Amino acid sequence: MELILITTLALALTYLVYPYFSRLLIAGGLVTKNYLGEPIPTAYGSCLVINYLFILLVGAYFNIYSAELLKSCLFFLLVVGIVGLVDDYLGDGENKGLSGHFRESLFGNRVTTGFLKALSISLFALLMVIKWSQGIFWSGVDFLLIVLMANFINLLDLRPGRAWKGFLLLFLVLAPLAEAIFFKLLIPILAMAIVLLPIDLQGEAMLGDVGANFLGSILGLSLLWALPAIYKLLLVGGLISIHLYTERVSLTEVIAANRFLAYLDAWGRK
Repeated sequence: MELILITTLALALTYLVYPYFSRLLIAGGLVTKNYLGEPIPTAYGSCLVINYLFILLVGAYFNIYSAELLKSCLFFLLVVGIVGLVDDYLGDGENKGLSGHFRESLFGNRVTTGFLKALSISLFALLMVIKWSQGIFWSGVDFLLIVLMANFINLLDLRPGRAWKGFLLLFLVLAPLAEAIFFKLLIPILAMAIVLLPIDLQGEAMLGDVGANFLGSILGLSLLWALPAIYKLLLVGGLISIHLYTERVSLTEVIAANRFLAYLDAWGRK
């Protein structure tokens, strides 16, 4: 019953808040052009972050989430939201990949906001695994799970709705393997997707780094608590392989070359 309550709250809150938030983004100058060249508000994922943090507080009040889990989620996701919004607001918008940001920041002539974002998420993910993981090896696995999942969803966010679709597809694939906390943490986000995914698919607003990193971070964080160890290991291996592959090959080209992935990618767009 409590889960139905916070899911309904997530849906209603997003439906009511998003129009005002969209105007706030435009007033604040967070406007960009979508892939069709149309001016739209960006970083609407910040609305997703704020709504979700409020839902966590309500869920803790009704004992859906423990006090320790609440503090960890609020602590980590607030950092993810802030550094993602900074990257959206101050970043150059160029997709360099993790290695590109690290090379430019460590060996180039400037520190990129993408590098600062990756460093911040990594440091606070490390604090999460120190608190929750058992042993050095599994701490390393959990660390990579959170960090690589956050970046993977961000890698997908190059076309309308693609980051959301990646998140939803991973949810469906991993749900049969996961424990109850997985659903408690992620079902409210599925409710928010009912409102936000159509907006994204129509190219009316951009999720932004703040939203894409948030979706990846909460997915990785939920799997820290919900996924059996052997499946974590397999998933991290897959994420490492994807990241190494996409350093050499465009993910968009890979999707376009596969009939099923291309159909799934284009579904719902105008």
